[in-house]
Amino acid sequence: MRELLMKFKYALTIILAFALVNCEEDDAIVSPKVTAGFTYTLNVDTGTVTFINISENANTYEWNFGDDSEVSTLINPVKTYENGTYTIVLKANNESGTSDSFQDEITILIPEIASLPISFDGTSTKYEPTAFGGASFSIVDNPDSSGSNTSTSKVGAVTNSGAAWEGLYFDLGEDIDLNTLKSISMNFWSDAPINVLLKLEEGSGAPIETTASHGGSGWEPLVFSYNSSNSYSRLTLFVDGPGTTSGTFYIDDIIQIETPPTPCTSEVTESLSAADFNLTFMEDPSTSIIEDGADFSWIDNPDFDNDLNKSCKVGQITKLGNNPWDNNQIDLDAKLDFTSNTGLKIKVWSARANTEVRIKLEEIGNASNSTEQFLTTSVTSAWEELMFPFTGSDSGKFNKIVIFFDLNANNTDTYYFDDLMLYGTGSGVGPFDDGLLTNGDFENGGTAWSGNALNVQMDGGNSYNFADVTAAGNPYDVNLSQVVAIEQGKNYTLTFDASSDRNRTILAGIGLNQDPWTAATETVSLTTTTQTFTLNLSSADFGIANSRVLFDMGAEVGVVVIDNVSLVCTDCN
Repeated sequence: MRELLMKFKYALTIILAFALVNCEEDDAIVSPKVTAGFTYTLNVDTGTVTFINISENANTYEWNFGDDSEVSTLINPVKTYENGTYTIVLKANNESGTSDSFQDEITILIPEIASLPISFDGTSTKYEPTAFGGASFSIVDNPDSSGSNTSTSKVGAVTNSGAAWEGLYFDLGEDIDLNTLKSISMNFWSDAPINVLLKLEEGSGAPIETTASHGGSGWEPLVFSYNSSNSYSRLTLFVDGPGTTSGTFYIDDIIQIETPPTPCTSEVTESLSAADFNLTFMEDPSTSIIEDGADFSWIDNPDFDNDLNKSCKVGQITKLGNNPWDNNQIDLDAKLDFTSNTGLKIKVWSARANTEVRIKLEEIGNASNSTEQFLTTSVTSAWEELMFPFTGSDSGKFNKIVIFFDLNANNTDTYYFDDLMLYGTGSGVGPFDDGLLTNGDFENGGTAWSGNALNVQMDGGNSYNFADVTAAGNPYDVNLSQVVAIEQGKNYTLTFDASSDRNRTILAGIGLNQDPWTAATETVSLTTTTQTFTLNLSSADFGIANSRVLFDMGAEVGVVVIDNVSLVCTDCN
């Protein structure tokens, strides 16, 4: 019996051991291996990543996003990153404690919103201007590596459909601040002359705009200068502005710069003969200038960024201080005629206001035969023009001109002068030339002129237009104009003399005399001193017989005197 019981216990032990082995094998079947894994989608414009969990046999998760943020236990989390490279680790677990990990690397490169400078070459910059009015925009390879843009990189292509006021605008990632840098430069390509308008909007002040003219020679630099200290976030470009020119144009290298100085104007005529005396310093006249206690030099104009004297060359006078009468003299080839010439005029520059400038006329070899006049300067460190009228009784007597600066003052100051010439109907610049106009000197009253600012008056034998703006109004409320034929795509020079009873501005230029009133104009600043203005204007986007030369007195009160208006086409047949 005892032996039988022992055999039974042994058999039971074997059965239990076999059962335990089978249980372990059953547990391995119900707890399969955990496999971690994920994929993702990326919004490249925002840096937002949506993770897609593809783990197997797991029911809890731990996400490490590779930055300093907290671990996430979501199944499919969403994460927004800044630019950079990140290693993301996912740990997947199941209830029995089995786990697995998976990692992947993500690089985030969010495109920057375009800001100045704009070159269209940035791989991570978003160049997406909004086109409007019929225009379209694309980024292309530079089609013409020449001129001012020899780069073979990307440029912007602007295609006009031919509608007025079509264009495009950039909403910039960083504002344009005009507090110090007040100009914007760009390379612009066109195969025909055209005007380009650049407008700044959405800023701390009212929108402002300015126009630059392109010569039509392919890539050329254009500069747009603004008189403002505001900031703007939108840059709007109109190719041909109100015009209807169609075609494709290219832009590149849009940058903010310091306003460049206005280039000087080279002299084109000069005469040292008494018959048409006109000393412009086109050439060095040193051999013709007699120094009597004052040194003379032929120099570059030290102050040509102004409306009165843009000449490249001027004369410099430095008193030596040895004598109170230090002067300079010019001997002429004949005696001056004041029967057909009104007098002499001169442009002068002095560092002090109230500097006396004296013109004395003498007979060579007989200094006692003389006459003289003096005037005083009214501005400081700026050019102004002084006019010395002589009479017919002074004719045929004098063949020497003597110039004194600050007579009787024993100083060693330096002065500048330019454009010493005869003036009047027989002056050194010849009889007055209206160019394309009629009665540009108003000597025949208001003939050919029109406008509510037409008011011709005469003083001392000289006629001029006297516009008295007594109440502020709107632009073009007070204007003076003359109808003249303008050829499209040509260049014109408008010259005129003007002054005011106060410092103020007017608008002058050329344009259509009918709707849509397209014009090329400039704002000029007037003072109480008569100045000669020379405006170089282009009719790139207009030109018909019914055009006009225009003066707009705007909304500012005050007296405006205009005289000797001439319009010349510089490249017409």
